[in-house]
Amino acid sequence: MYANNFKEPSRRQLDFQGALQALRRRVRLVLLCLAVVMTGVVLYNEFSTPVYEAVATIICEAPQDNILIIETGRPALLSRNAMFNLIEKLKSRALTQELAQALPEEVVRTFIGDASVTANCSREELIIKKIQESLTVQMLPGSDILQIKVTANDPAVAKTIANTYVALSIDWNVQKRRNEISRTREFVEKQFAGFQERLNAAEKALQTFKEENRMTALSNASADILGRMTETEAKYNEMKTERAVLEQRQRMIAEKKKELAPSLAIGSSPQIQQLKQQLGELERQRASLEAHGARPDQPEMAAVAQKIGRVKEELIQQLTSTTDLEIISDPLSQKKNLLQESITLEVDLETYRAREQGLKNILAEYDKEIQALPQQEVELARLIRERDVNDKIYSMLLQKREELRIAEASKYGQVQLIDAAQQPGSPLKPEKTKNLALGFFLGLFIGVAVVLLLETLDTSLKSPQDVEEHVNLPVLASIPSIHPNGKRGAYKSDQKSERSYAGRLLSQLEAGSHVYEAYRALQIKFALVNGSTVLKSILVTSSNAAEGKTLTAINMAQAFAQNGIKTLLVDCDLRRPMIHHILGLNQEPGLSDMLKNHIVSIEKVVTSWAIQAPENENLFVFPCGTLPPNPYELLAAQRMREVLAEFKRHYDLVIIDSPPLMAVTDSIALGGEVDGVCLVIKSGRTRQNVALRAKNLLENSQTNIIGTILNGMDTEAVNGYDGSNHYIN
Repeated sequence: MYANNFKEPSRRQLDFQGALQALRRRVRLVLLCLAVVMTGVVLYNEFSTPVYEAVATIICEAPQDNILIIETGRPALLSRNAMFNLIEKLKSRALTQELAQALPEEVVRTFIGDASVTANCSREELIIKKIQESLTVQMLPGSDILQIKVTANDPAVAKTIANTYVALSIDWNVQKRRNEISRTREFVEKQFAGFQERLNAAEKALQTFKEENRMTALSNASADILGRMTETEAKYNEMKTERAVLEQRQRMIAEKKKELAPSLAIGSSPQIQQLKQQLGELERQRASLEAHGARPDQPEMAAVAQKIGRVKEELIQQLTSTTDLEIISDPLSQKKNLLQESITLEVDLETYRAREQGLKNILAEYDKEIQALPQQEVELARLIRERDVNDKIYSMLLQKREELRIAEASKYGQVQLIDAAQQPGSPLKPEKTKNLALGFFLGLFIGVAVVLLLETLDTSLKSPQDVEEHVNLPVLASIPSIHPNGKRGAYKSDQKSERSYAGRLLSQLEAGSHVYEAYRALQIKFALVNGSTVLKSILVTSSNAAEGKTLTAINMAQAFAQNGIKTLLVDCDLRRPMIHHILGLNQEPGLSDMLKNHIVSIEKVVTSWAIQAPENENLFVFPCGTLPPNPYELLAAQRMREVLAEFKRHYDLVIIDSPPLMAVTDSIALGGEVDGVCLVIKSGRTRQNVALRAKNLLENSQTNIIGTILNGMDTEAVNGYDGSNHYIN
């Protein structure tokens, strides 16, 4: 029967109201979790090493001059790829190594702290590693501005490292730009020297011819042809020079590509060759139109320029799709940026080659016209043309050389300082206010979570609904936690300790208090549950100790006695008796003495409680007597049944206080001899499975269980009680 009646305890399902009640009941646990977390946060804020951050700001501008790349129709803008490549260069090991060597020794000692040098890590490697860990380079969204951030445990050290790093970055960028300009200047100077010799030779040859032939000028027709031919040849030579500069740049990029990724190359296809032919034809058309005096705003010139733009865009797309750009996983890679620039240069070079060929064809036509002139005029025209062409190219190269020299001597680069790093006044970490706020909310969250978890796992019985649902026994009364006078207030008597049993006796509670009314309602519930059955003897027991059964038995007896019922309160707890202690009576003689010595009569043992409380004239107490060595044998003996029958003859109601069921079997021996058993359950303490086992023990012993009394219930945690309490009070 026991096994059939037992069921696993069910976990509590919390709703919002139940969660609030659980938090109110376990508020101390929430505060404890909060205190623990906040203590940890305060200790962390107090003892953690502060970290300071110094911030410097620089701007990365595109070159404003047009020295390195001759005009090709492309804007000289600093692309996003170039910006990211610049960031990676600023964070490179080479620049970090220069920074490590440039820092003062006192800064280095402060910066690396107690870090040890190992066999696999030299002191310089250690400094570089520390710098890289503390350095951050960030680009501000939508701009070419970079922020250099350095963290250190000392604010002065952070400032020194940041400013030194910015200075090195600017110097590195200037030097890099100078190196590129120097290579271009060297190429221009070689071309300049050659054209200077050619110009001198042309001027000398022209002067000699004039002196020998006494011919100083050409006819108007010859001069017109010569002027147009000279202008075209100057453009032709200028185009050759610009193409050579682009080829120089292309060779520089090819060297870098070979270092980074030798396998990467620009692809080719029939579509690309066809587009190159179209571009060449269109450029030759434009050169021919320009040679015959067409202006850029004329419709024919505008149409050709529009076609050239479309062909260039398509050619770039085709070159991009046939290269190996897709194998580069990093879209910001320097390899990819170099390949993209190579593609653009390839298109520009194709444009210059086409225009160069077009101008060469026009020169051939002019040359035929010149050959039709008289021989002396032809020779004079040739010499004048050579001089004028060389003079124009010489002037252009001279101007370009001077520009390059000025740029090479300049200290201006792409990287410019906006704001130098200032010494930080407050640490970046720990953020004390933020940590305290986070700690508060975290501690509160942990406390609430722990309470809700415990409440969900809690299988104790808290309300009458819990008892009826899980134990399947009626609740005769729900006794709230007893404060003095049955409510929050002062004693009616001189009792001052809330822990005193005497202060919780029904006789000491104010009439009308919620606890007092709960015991008064118990009598009504007894009558409703038992109907016409007359109960002469009631056994009060509980599952475990400290569930309030003794105090409940005393107050029950007082409640019935005050209602005019002659009541006898018997202490059958022969192991840890408490009734005589609570009521201030003598322990001996008592029940055990009467059971062992037949000559002891009830009149000699029983004590009228009217002596202590005149209003309880119908209450009589029978103490336990001398503690015997064999309580169960005494209570299970025939003599106990005879004594119990004698009690019933002399009194209207006998209330018996007995030991807990789960501790000893004394209550089982008495259960079958009384009219009914009342099981006391402590709210929030007695678990479902324990109450079920106690119930099964009583049912297996053929005991009449008349119901349960829910003791020590938190009236604020059970729905419905708060309102009734306010009404009663």
